[in-house]
Amino acid sequence: MRLKLDTHKAKAHAAEFILNLPAKPVCEVEVKEYRRQRSLEANRRHWSLLSQISYWMAKRGEKHSSETWHIYFLREFTEPATDIIKGKMIQEWSSKKLTSFEFNEFCNEIEAFAGDNEITLMDLEQWREFRRASR
Repeated sequence: MRLKLDTHKAKAHAAEFILNLPAKPVCEVEVKEYRRQRSLEANRRHWSLLSQISYWMAKRGEKHSSETWHIYFLREFTEPATDIIKGKMIQEWSSKKLTSFEFNEFCNEIEAFAGDNEITLMDLEQWREFRRASR
């Protein structure tokens, strides 16, 4: 269960909920700073960009999946999360930990890549219609 503790009433509700939990099974509670998750619309925009880039770059002989382009852009435009496990540095590229602002900037970088590569991007509905018509 996730609770947003933005008001006194919400905090009181959370405290009441925790006090009324049964003794078994033992539960764990983690409190951390709230981060607004990006919207589904932002995710749709992102994957539409990747799909379009994948499609048009494949026409030029660079055949890569949307997922591969996603990884490429993560490594090109973001910093990895770094951890040390048993003395070895582990780096993970992920868009999950980007704030809404950072994710928007990430998508803007992808759009700039498209422009630099003379790819005219379509909005989501236009792209869906184009893909339906080209099948």
